[in-house]
Order: sequence, then C-alpha cells, then structure tokens
Amino acid sequence: MSEPEPAAAAKEALACGCDEESYVGQRVYLQGTGTWWSGSNFAATIVDINDDNHTVKVQYTDGGFKRFAKEEFNSLLICEDVDHDLHFGTRDYEWSHDQYNHVAEVEDEVTRLQHSLQAAVEKRDFLEAHELKQKLRLRMENAAQIRQREVLLAQLVSKQDFLAAAEVQVEIEALTRGAEKFEEKKPVTNVSFDEIIQKATKRALGGGLAGAAAMIVQVSSLMWMRTAMNYQYRYGTSTKEAMKKLYKEGGIRRFYKGYPAALLQGPLSRFGDTAANVGVLTLLDSMDSTRNLPVGIKTFFASSAAAAWRIVLMPIDTVKTSFQVEGSGAWSKLIAKQRASGPTIWYHGALGASAATFAGHYPWFATYNFLDSIIPLPAKDETLKKLARNASMGFCASVVSDTTSNSLRVMKTFRQTSEVKVSYPAAARAVIEKDGLRGLFGRGLKTRLMTNGIQGVTFSVAWKYLDEQLRQKKLLK
Repeated sequence: MSEPEPAAAAKEALACGCDEESYVGQRVYLQGTGTWWSGSNFAATIVDINDDNHTVKVQYTDGGFKRFAKEEFNSLLICEDVDHDLHFGTRDYEWSHDQYNHVAEVEDEVTRLQHSLQAAVEKRDFLEAHELKQKLRLRMENAAQIRQREVLLAQLVSKQDFLAAAEVQVEIEALTRGAEKFEEKKPVTNVSFDEIIQKATKRALGGGLAGAAAMIVQVSSLMWMRTAMNYQYRYGTSTKEAMKKLYKEGGIRRFYKGYPAALLQGPLSRFGDTAANVGVLTLLDSMDSTRNLPVGIKTFFASSAAAAWRIVLMPIDTVKTSFQVEGSGAWSKLIAKQRASGPTIWYHGALGASAATFAGHYPWFATYNFLDSIIPLPAKDETLKKLARNASMGFCASVVSDTTSNSLRVMKTFRQTSEVKVSYPAAARAVIEKDGLRGLFGRGLKTRLMTNGIQGVTFSVAWKYLDEQLRQKKLLK
C-alpha cells in the first residue's frame, strides 16, 4: 500500500509540530520499532531526561519503560499527544476529531491478526503465518499513516489553515478506503467463547481489583440516597420525610436493605453488556450473510442482546428495590405476590426500566452536545476549570435526562413493589389520584438529581483530579 504524498502546507505543519523542547511529564507519540511494532505509533510519557549521557526515558500507556538515545528519540518522535483530554482543543481554534477517528476502528483488527498469527505458528502452519504477517504489516502501516494525518489535521485546524486541512482529509479518506478494501479480504477468525467470557469478566470488575473496590465504595456510599429515592417513587413523600421514616424503621442499617443484591447487579450488568456485544458481533462476522452488514445494524443487534440481558437480571433488581422500599418484610411480600400472580412478578418493571433508559438517552446527549458547543474551553493549564466544565455539562445533561424519564421510573417502581399485580396505567392512575401529575413527574426527582450530582462530582471529577496529581508526583520522583 503506497503512502500518498502530503501537501506542502501539511509537510510544514508536521515538521513544526515537534519543535518544542521535551520535558519530564510530556505526553508524546513515538513510532514503533522492531519486527512487530514497526509501522505503528504509541502514546508515552517522558519520565526522565539525562543530559549527561544524552538519553530520554519514557513510559508507555501499557506500563512498560524504555530508554532511548536522544538522537533516536527525536527520530521516532511524532508529535505531542493531541488526543489527551487535557491538552487538545485549547489552541486558536477549538475542534475535536473524536468524531473522525479511524485509527480506533482498526485496533481490534490488528489485535485479531496478531492472535491469528500466533495461532498459526503454534499449529506450525507457516505458510498461513507468512500471509498473516504480511497482512498485519500492511494493516499497521495503514493505521500509522492515518494516525499521522489525523494528528496533522488537528494541528492545521487549530491554526485555521482549512485549505491544507481539506487536502489532508482527502488523504485520510483515501487511506481509509484502502483499509476498507483490506477488510473485505480478511480471513474470518472467530473469537472463542472463553475469550468472550474473559473480556466480559474483566469489564465487569472494572479492569481488575481496583475497579471492583471502586464499585463497592460507590454502592456503599450512595445506596442510602437511592433507598430514599425508591421509597419516594413508591409512596410519594418528600426527601426529608422519607429519610425520617426510613431511619425510624431501623436506623442506618435500614438504608442498606438490599445491599447484597445491589453489589451483584452492577458487575453482572457490565458482564452481560460486554459479553452480549462481543458475542453478537462475533456471530454476525462469522456468517457470510451478515458479515458485511452496516455497523449501525450490527450495533442494533448487539444492543438488543444487551437489553435482553438486563431483563434477565430483572429479578435481582426486583429484590433490591423491594427491600429498599419495604425493608425486612420485602421477601415475604414478594413470595405472597408470586403465589397470587405467578413467577412473572419477578420481571415486573422490566419494560418501564427499558423505556426510562431509552427516554433519557437522547435528552442527555442532546443537552451535553449543545452545552459543549456554546461553553468555551479553559486554557490548557487550567485543569480544575476543565474538570468543572465537564462536571457542569454532565450534571445539566443528567437534570434534563432524569426529568424527562422520571415518570417512567415512578411507574416502574410502583408496579415492581406493589403487593398485588398492577398494570402501568393502573400504577399511573394510583399515583395521580394521590399526588396529581406533580407526583407522577416529580416523585423522588430531587433526591435523584442530588444523588447523581454527588456521584458525578465525587467519583468522576475528584478521582480524575487526584489520579492526575498522583501520576505527576510519581513522575517527579
């Protein structure tokens, strides 16, 4: 695959993208070296610059370290990492190329080819290994070429050099078409069931023990508020009254009724989402009749499978919500309800939960994207202001989303925790008779907004800020 010749302005922009003096803590992109990694680019952070022996030490994003001679480092250096959230989009002209990132689309393909190559070697099928090696090399070269031009495109747009940017975009599209032709020729290699389960398990635990611990902390610290919220959904009291009644029923422990079910629900939901997504896409890619379906249609099927998994888990949600609303007597009421109406009672509220998720999805993204387009980005070194901007936009989007879908959540909880079987229209009428339309659309909304706000600030913003500070201190040691 031949590399198209960049425009003159593009060459000049690429040349001046790395003329700043390197420093410890700087994020950079380096070209890969050796048989396996030549043709690829890798993000890294400079951790040491030794002027005595003229070397530069970097840490790659996977945790590995490598020390280069300065001359070699400069020859491999591509550009400052403009993809990094805290560095990109703060120059003369604000623009994000996240919507036009073709490199991310080929990462899984490169990994698949590497696994296939290893499998061919283990089977001693060296002719197939040779063919896969050639395809892998072409694929990695293609990805590297697209990456270089996307970095260059961001630089040109930030300088408002739109004519040169248009030329570079034509080159990106040409390279992408070449990648698509390669996709049509690729051999089909199925992902095994064990690989799907392994990937899903890793996602369920948040990437490891740290993620699992973070999930336990999150459930433990916020469940008391969610218990009050579900109690309000069912009975329609104010936040203060709900807190008082719950505390009188059992003190602090009353707010944590259903705690084991809550701990199960999070990781199992993530497990199912990932397993369904990977499994369905693998199944579709393994059949000639569905392999070339548009990505949107494949994603629809994968999302449908994930939604079906959420319905499978509905009994856990029913147990959790019932204990939050009814306390210690929840189990006996659930058993009595099952005897009267059958086992389907464990799935009451499933359609309401799905509808609430759907109804809240579009308003959230519409609000977030609108605010993102009108609120200017702070300067590159104003980290706290950037985090505050992101948190504010996320909170406003959550307010709109939660307000839009709240009535559905009220009906879902009412039907789910009712002592007798009730339909959604009957649940809506019961709520309106007691509290009017204000109750249907406003029950528990204040508590929900407070809970989501605290969760966003505490875990999204604070964690990211502390993580960044710790990383910087580690680099300076």
